[in-house]
Amino acid sequence: MPELPELPTLTIDTWVAIGAIAVGLLLCFRGFAAMRWIFALIGGFAGWQLGSWAATFISFDPDFDAALRWGAVIFSAILLASLSYAFFVMGVLVGVGWLAYTSAEFVIAYFGLSGWATTWAPAVFAVVVVVAALVTKLPRLLLVVMTGVLGAAAITAAALALVESFSLLQLDMASAPGLLNYGMLWNLGFLALAAAGIAIQLRSGDKGNLRAAYA
Repeated sequence: MPELPELPTLTIDTWVAIGAIAVGLLLCFRGFAAMRWIFALIGGFAGWQLGSWAATFISFDPDFDAALRWGAVIFSAILLASLSYAFFVMGVLVGVGWLAYTSAEFVIAYFGLSGWATTWAPAVFAVVVVVAALVTKLPRLLLVVMTGVLGAAAITAAALALVESFSLLQLDMASAPGLLNYGMLWNLGFLALAAAGIAIQLRSGDKGNLRAAYA
């Protein structure tokens, strides 16, 4: 009986790529419909970070401090996740605000800026984006296009990482132009996924904006 070929080992890079494909599929084809859950996940992550920061100030009894710190972290994550899912304003404040702030921090770090830009610019940008989101109520078309493109990009990059065996964790903006060198097929695949995701979401008949979806 011939021996079966040895299957490749599932490394952390493989699991990260598989997870990115799963998230990308959700964003690409159900991004607007799942936006409340996406805000809840972001709220949970933000709450985890907030709880981790607050836990550093807990110091009562060495026998109970560890449990109290973990309790603070878990409570903060569940609280912000629940509020982000239940209330539109909270979802925008936490979800959009956190994404805008971290995006601004990434851009500042990428361009090597320093001084006041590292502290005030992300906060000002986050406030502007949150106000714009609250005023416009996050139109459906904007979110559909954004999630369709982001989802398609995540799927394409993760699939490329699996095929070419490189780490998705090490992929940064500096590597993005290099991805074009992998061939026209990957670029066409990205465009096809984005177009399909946007078309399917627009035909789903969801509410006109995210504020109405919270009703």
